Amino acid sequence: MPTKEMKTIAFNQKEAALYLGISQGLLKKKRLNGEGPSFCRVGKRVVYLQGDLDAFLEQHRIKTTGK
Repeated sequence: MPTKEMKTIAFNQKEAALYLGISQGLLKKKRLNGEGPSFCRVGKRVVYLQGDLDAFLEQHRIKTTGK
């Protein structure tokens, strides 16, 4: 049974793409190529957890481009 402490936010593909700042098409392409963030299947639906999207962004973070 969920409690107030359990707060997992799940996004559909459109919401996840918006959260990441990319198009839905690019997100789908990355998912199909195994290059995108982790996702869950709920029946036929694809769902992205906010923690997985945050981890994906962190993995692609560029700390500096300077010398």
